[in-house]
Amino acid sequence: MTATMTAKPANTYRTLPITSLRFGGETQARAATCAETVKEYADALQSGAKFPPVIVYHDALNLYYVGDGTHRVMATLETGGLTIECEVRQGGLIEAKKYACSANKSHGLKRTNADKRKAVVMYWELVKDENPRPSNTAIADWCGVVESFVRKVIKEKKEDPKLTSHKAKSTVGKDGRTINTSNIGKNTKPDPKPEPDQESEDAIDSEPEAEPEAAPEPGAIMLDSAGHAVPERLRQVFEQVAEWHEIKNIFNGLAKKIHDMASHPSGSGKLLRMMCNSEGSAAKQNWRIRDLSNVKNAIRFSKPFSICPKCAGQDKPDCNGCSGAGWVSETNWVGASDDLKSRLEVVR
Repeated sequence: MTATMTAKPANTYRTLPITSLRFGGETQARAATCAETVKEYADALQSGAKFPPVIVYHDALNLYYVGDGTHRVMATLETGGLTIECEVRQGGLIEAKKYACSANKSHGLKRTNADKRKAVVMYWELVKDENPRPSNTAIADWCGVVESFVRKVIKEKKEDPKLTSHKAKSTVGKDGRTINTSNIGKNTKPDPKPEPDQESEDAIDSEPEAEPEAAPEPGAIMLDSAGHAVPERLRQVFEQVAEWHEIKNIFNGLAKKIHDMASHPSGSGKLLRMMCNSEGSAAKQNWRIRDLSNVKNAIRFSKPFSICPKCAGQDKPDCNGCSGAGWVSETNWVGASDDLKSRLEVVR
């Protein structure tokens, strides 16, 4: 009797809408997303750089989980991109999380000790009940750390099962480095150095954002947030800015409510804390749900701030500053050179 061999499905490459991807908190094996790296990757993309495809796992429920590439996804969002090139592999959330634990040991932003610790904790929690269970040496090889580090982390985890791996802050020191996209596959960036007692970029806002000025009357001059006259073709885009403010205030309110509930000493507060990320010092501790933060960041990255300093808001599909949109987000405006900014006239 001849055995029938089932061929393993080959990985495929597809351009997927970012809205179909699940990325960040539940699959990311880093302690925090680096806002500086997102900005550097976004600058590189706008300069025409090509990045390796994001690794995603596709399951039977038609869900796509990012195993490697969260910073690239967020950078694409920041440039106004709605789709991204992906290498699609078969699997689900578990496979994506396992892959994430090994993904950055040899490429991308150099990992901090907190990143390495989270990778070990995440992988340990995924394999601890397997039979046979991987050895500490196997876990170390998979996560790209030494065996003694794995032994120490597992010992701490066993002594305190509620111990989390979220100890790092998301803000990092700027090193003035110009990104070289040929190094995306190598560890070339110095260790990030968090600033003490500095709140993360998307820390909980206790006060709602100030409402933008009311839209001008039809026919009147409309200004963007940097003080430039908005071309008629972009008028409807900037009329919607008030809605972005409203959405941000809603998310700020949700984030604050979750923090307050997680901080409560009751049993329900304790359970909620187990599903949250803890950030900040003991005096400024924030309890946050990463998925909520990812959505908030996506909103921030896609909010119109200024007309594009490269094409001055004109209809130019080949513009590498806005890809033809005519406008840029606040992050892109702040990152633009003074020479580009000076070309736009500020209405006084």
